[in-house]
Amino acid sequence: MIETSIDGLVLEVIDAADADVLYDLVQANRLHLTQNGDYSDMVGMSREKTKAAIDDGQENTETFGLRYHNKLIGTVSLIRHADRIFSLGYWITAEYSGNGYMIKTVSALVDMACREKQAKEVWAGITPSNIPSIRLVSNLGFHLAREQSTHKSYKLEILVNGFET
Repeated sequence: MIETSIDGLVLEVIDAADADVLYDLVQANRLHLTQNGDYSDMVGMSREKTKAAIDDGQENTETFGLRYHNKLIGTVSLIRHADRIFSLGYWITAEYSGNGYMIKTVSALVDMACREKQAKEVWAGITPSNIPSIRLVSNLGFHLAREQSTHKSYKLEILVNGFET
């Protein structure tokens, strides 16, 4: 479990017991999750594929459930791309967005990546129309590093002993 600075807001590894709740949550938030072109693949997954994705996992991905007082309200993933280089994936339900929960969650996950995995870079790919997500990573110190046709890539370089890595 990873705690955040908000009472009752924690990250816990997603497992098979979360599959049905996660599927229902994604379906209930279809419009919210796809309004910026993000998460179409996840929204299009069947209940069975959602369960299989959790069961199978991905070797280089850790997915955490964002829980507020034990209620699942989103997920955040840390994906290892190379030695000490990671990217993020995250979403939160419409009901809980705009409350500062995601910035605290992403901050806690980046902090864990630095402490436990010695991260030197953390990336986030964001569609250009997803202004709240761009604002979130910018507020955490990420900077625009690349622009692709489908998204912009933001990068956080971790400082070690006052020097960029």
